[in-house]
Amino acid sequence: MSLIYLEDNFITRGQSMSIIDHYKSNLNSVYNHNLTYPLPINFDKCSNSLIQTITNKITDKCKIFDNNIEIENLEIVKWPFNSRLNYHIDDDLEDVFAAILYLNDNVLGGQTAFDTFQINPKIGRLLIFSNRHYKHSVRRVKFNSRYTLAAWYVKTREGGL
Repeated sequence: MSLIYLEDNFITRGQSMSIIDHYKSNLNSVYNHNLTYPLPINFDKCSNSLIQTITNKITDKCKIFDNNIEIENLEIVKWPFNSRLNYHIDDDLEDVFAAILYLNDNVLGGQTAFDTFQINPKIGRLLIFSNRHYKHSVRRVKFNSRYTLAAWYVKTREGGL
């Protein structure tokens, strides 16, 4: 299935700020990955009820498009000044969707770009897309830092978790 779905006001400004605060209070778990700074979230063991609730809400939205999926990876990602990601197609053959929840919009640049259009960061904006069907990139962050809650979904494994 190939899909690009966009929804504004998926979460509130306050919820976005709370997720960024969670990121900032867990800097000891952040690592450097190609100029970005992800904070991995173990969804099954996440003690932050807001992140669990929002992730469940994102998953429910994704299951409208394909009910046989489960979350594979979840991260809060800081994209600092001058970071970017070149055009690519995610090559994990198990991937079904990527979901990007934008947590701030006081940033210049940092758009998620596809071949013919781009999505601007906006607080509470949710983007779901078939990440192995669409070539995509992140444009260079030119001012401030871009924060996202990013989730990757795969087909449900036989026999469950």
